[in-house]
This record gives sequence, C-alpha cells and structure tokens, in this order.
Amino acid sequence: ILSGKIDEQSAEQQQLKKILDACKLTENNFNHVQLADQERLAWHLLKGVANPSVVILFGVHPSRMGISALFRLNAMNNFDGTSWIPTLSLQELEQQPQAKKDLWTNALKPLFADTQ
Repeated sequence: ILSGKIDEQSAEQQQLKKILDACKLTENNFNHVQLADQERLAWHLLKGVANPSVVILFGVHPSRMGISALFRLNAMNNFDGTSWIPTLSLQELEQQPQAKKDLWTNALKPLFADTQ
C-alpha cells in the first residue's frame, strides 16, 4: 500500500482500517509506505525489497515511482508481473462514495474478499 502521510487516529487512518478489514488483511499481509508530498520511490527498488504481488496506490500517481504506464482508476491493472490498483487518496474516497464503491466492486472485492 502506498499513500500520502497519514496521522494516527485521523479520519484517513480509520478509512484505511475499514478498507483493510473488508479485504480481510492483517498487518502481516501488507506493507504500508507513506510518501511525503512530492516524495518519489523507485519501483525497481520497492520490487527488489518487498516483491509485492499487489500494489494499491491511495492518491499516489505511478509517475512518482518512475512508471509511465497508464492505469485505469479503481480497477486492477497488470504491470511488471504485479497487480496495481490506483485510486484516489483516502480523504477523496471518503468524499466520493461512488469512487469508493467502484474501488471495492471492481478491484478489492474480487481480489481479496471473494478469494478467501
């Protein structure tokens, strides 16, 4: 999971917890990288260290990871042997219920909830 900085006990933290609970993910199942504004993280370095099978981008544009591919928002995208799910920031998802529903229906539910 990549996101902007999230304060503990914030609305964004609560939102993320609800999403992770719905996906039946525990702290042992994921890594959460929080990027400061304009901070970049090279995909090849992340892949080399964590080798994720799924990357969920909460408000982080793929270009911040040195990726110039076009991804569909709130949907699963395959890139470099990894499933990518780009979506709005946690704050924006809270304000846009349709986007949150699309994220759940098109990507998270089929990938996490329906397979367990």
